[in-house]
Amino acid sequence: MEPSMGMRTNREHDAGNEPKVEMRNEPMHGPTHDSELEYIQQLIRDTPVQVDLAARTMNGCMMDGCRTQAGEAPETRKRSAWLSAAAASLLLLAIAGAYFLSPSMAEAFKRLPGFAAIFQASNDRGLQAAANDGQANDVQASASHQGVTLGIPVAIFDGTRVSLGLKRDSADKRSDTIGEQIKTLTLAIDGKKLEAYSPGNSNSIGIVIIPGSSSDESIIEFSDLHNQGGKPFPDAFELSVDITLTDVAAPFDLQFSVRKATAGIRVIEPHAKRSQDGLSFTLDRIESTPITTSLTTSIEVPDSAALTTAATTMGIDLFDNRGNQLKLLGGNGWNEHGGRIMISDYRYEPLQGVPDSVTIKPFVYLFRTDSPHEFQLDKNGKPKIRYLPELEVTVPFHAP
Repeated sequence: MEPSMGMRTNREHDAGNEPKVEMRNEPMHGPTHDSELEYIQQLIRDTPVQVDLAARTMNGCMMDGCRTQAGEAPETRKRSAWLSAAAASLLLLAIAGAYFLSPSMAEAFKRLPGFAAIFQASNDRGLQAAANDGQANDVQASASHQGVTLGIPVAIFDGTRVSLGLKRDSADKRSDTIGEQIKTLTLAIDGKKLEAYSPGNSNSIGIVIIPGSSSDESIIEFSDLHNQGGKPFPDAFELSVDITLTDVAAPFDLQFSVRKATAGIRVIEPHAKRSQDGLSFTLDRIESTPITTSLTTSIEVPDSAALTTAATTMGIDLFDNRGNQLKLLGGNGWNEHGGRIMISDYRYEPLQGVPDSVTIKPFVYLFRTDSPHEFQLDKNGKPKIRYLPELEVTVPFHAP
């Protein structure tokens, strides 16, 4: 299996960096001659997938290297990593099955009153908590064109990620999902394009579209890059969501207010440093909210070295002191092409209560010796990993 390193290579367009949209649609089909590709396809079926909406496929990116819309090679000076795409989930974010409930549970959640249903049915404990605890914003924005109504009834922002519930109502019975029908998606905060909050290099803000409990529902998510040099989102802002659909001429322009849910936020900055085999690892920041647990880390190699495939695809398992492993939701990372430092943000489900401590366990994927760009697979066809015990960090997490 030729991993693309789970990396989204951002192109620096003359008009500025446009955010890329990640979406879980139908599986991307390619050669099916070995178990490794079958494993890719299975994860694609079960996870959000990064999709260039203009091309509607990541096959070229996964198998042949990313290309611009014009078929040009990617910008070579800089590169960025979006770690919640399907290819990245192979290497970094193993989140298969993270967002789905059984049909009976999904049907039950659809009967919930008001705006809670979409978040409740997501099987995301943080979004469920936001709906249950009254932290979510009841926005009820909608627009209609040609017999199709798009609505965003609910939004939540916890300082780490912004999640929007999206619902479609069509006069005709549709066989496609709302994600499949979306042609373009543009976001603006207080009238400024989303990329105004990016660090100003090729590290652009990614947008994820997660399927909901029915083909007419999904969740849109995005996060700022303030831990990677970008501007933090304001605590309160006007959000504009501009969506075009494949068979509707007019755009759907939805505007509403979003307020940060400030209750229960805890930030720890341990700046804990570890090293192993010439690789320096730093745990810079842990941010815990009732909705998300996020980590910011950096890895660095000496002046005479460059980041290796194993280093740039490093994953992290997160545990509390009771042995509970937190489910990984997504993340993003960036390093300058050929550079020695990579900064990454990882987003997990919320902690269960306030633990005494949390433990970060970095690991690397094992690659074949005869083909160093392909994974070693275990008997179940999954990539093998090796923990890096010298990089492990345990951080006290007592209540203030």
